[in-house]
Amino acid sequence: MANAPWLPKRTLALVDRGVEALRSVYGDRLQAAAIVGAAASPARHDRARAPQVLAIVASTSVADARSLAETAAKAMRDGLRLRVLTEAELAGSSDVFTLEVTEWRDRHVLLAGENPFDAVTIDAADLRRSLEQSARGISRQLRNRLISVDATGRGSGQEALSAALERTIELAHHTLLWLGKEAPGEEGALLEAFGRWAEVDASAIVKLVAELRGKGRLDDPWKAFESIVPFLDGAKHAVDGMGA
Repeated sequence: MANAPWLPKRTLALVDRGVEALRSVYGDRLQAAAIVGAAASPARHDRARAPQVLAIVASTSVADARSLAETAAKAMRDGLRLRVLTEAELAGSSDVFTLEVTEWRDRHVLLAGENPFDAVTIDAADLRRSLEQSARGISRQLRNRLISVDATGRGSGQEALSAALERTIELAHHTLLWLGKEAPGEEGALLEAFGRWAEVDASAIVKLVAELRGKGRLDDPWKAFESIVPFLDGAKHAVDGMGA
């Protein structure tokens, strides 16, 4: 069982089922498995929901992917999320998906194998560009997803807003670290620290994150989006102005 005492037994059991499915399909090709995302962070109020396991494998095929979907179907219907990358894909991701790989490296719980991030090099310039890309994209992507949800009835405004808030939290964490500043573990304190650096009021987004963690949803995604636009715009301009 994972060494993650902040997770309830049910969540840990779900994670174990995922690792068992991965071992069943990949055998010796399973190089590593780790908890990533919310479940890897003791500070996250939603840490027990939908745990995500990242698997690094030596190789995979369409047949392997289909077999994993069948083997892990029950666990995934119960809330588990599985993500599979080959070693080559992970090695080639650090200069393109730099923020995502950095987040995995900094916040994960190893479940099986050797730490896959020991061999990953994160270039400071690549991370800075990835931070800027994320800061520029959060508001635009959320706006377009909400338009699509309202216009077509497909998708979820709740999920779109939740994803945008998660990306903003990650942006705040890694930007402060890139700057050599302290990145508080508690989300409200983290966003407030980032807001002070960016010279933008974080009170609205701190309130929304607290509401999301407490209720699991937000009543009006459009109203919530409107309330955090000033913060997202300020974050974008501040990150854009960072030195290379």
